[in-house]
Amino acid sequence: DLFGRAAWQLRTRAGVRVFAWLPVMAFDIPDQRLLVTSWDPAGNTLRVDPHQPRRLSPWNPEARRIITEIYADLSRHATFGGILFSDDALLSDFEDAAPEPLGGFARFLGRQSEATLTVPQIRADPELFAQWSRYKSRFLIELTDELHRIVESYQGSVLSARNLFALPVLQPEASTWFAQDLSEFLDAYDQVALMAMPYMEAAEHPSEWLQQLLNAVAAVDGALDQVVFEFQSVDWRTPGKRVPSDELAATMRRFQRSNAIHFGYYPDDFHNNHPDATIIHPAFSLQWYPFEQ
Repeated sequence: DLFGRAAWQLRTRAGVRVFAWLPVMAFDIPDQRLLVTSWDPAGNTLRVDPHQPRRLSPWNPEARRIITEIYADLSRHATFGGILFSDDALLSDFEDAAPEPLGGFARFLGRQSEATLTVPQIRADPELFAQWSRYKSRFLIELTDELHRIVESYQGSVLSARNLFALPVLQPEASTWFAQDLSEFLDAYDQVALMAMPYMEAAEHPSEWLQQLLNAVAAVDGALDQVVFEFQSVDWRTPGKRVPSDELAATMRRFQRSNAIHFGYYPDDFHNNHPDATIIHPAFSLQWYPFEQ
């Protein structure tokens, strides 16, 4: 029980709150009937999108049972103080095109007596398309609410957090491409782990991109109190390429100056001391100015 052991050591020796960071839907189950289905406009067919992570469809009863049992197993065998729902809890504007979610959408609209809508029909109607996106976003939030309740039935009170991609924050219209929305996340979770990762997003000017993201969050009332900015310490586009430690520390200090004091970084390569602890510690620790008491 590696996770349980590590969580116990961190909680009892370091005195920190440990979050369990788990997928919501991206469990690699071989049965394709349980997976999220996408409409392919090129051939007007339904398929599992090869460009998206393999995800279980939460509308499928068997898939949902698998997801909830994984969370129950985790909660029975380890003790932790928070749950972080990972970035796989997303649906593109072509998903989920299976009968169950489309039937659920018809019920959401109060149109269950009519023939089930299809994704092409939904996409052709801007009002329907907006409702479709909101329905999916709310459905995923309700799924994580259920998982949170399962965790708390074993753990007692734990905090909830969820990963959010940056694009829906920078471009509100992108919410339809992810079924994710900052305002809804702020209402639904204790914390929002915003993926402030310019290299992952192939930003031409990373520093300017980060400033735009910070400005967009700061413009939402109270958001800086809940949003945890998640910086990247490696550039996954190029194997082995690291984001320099001094660059990471400078980003942290810049965010602090704008009252964004909740942030973290990923991953931490402690075997090779990257990021370099001596460089980022002054920017990362509350023991240093301006946070020292």
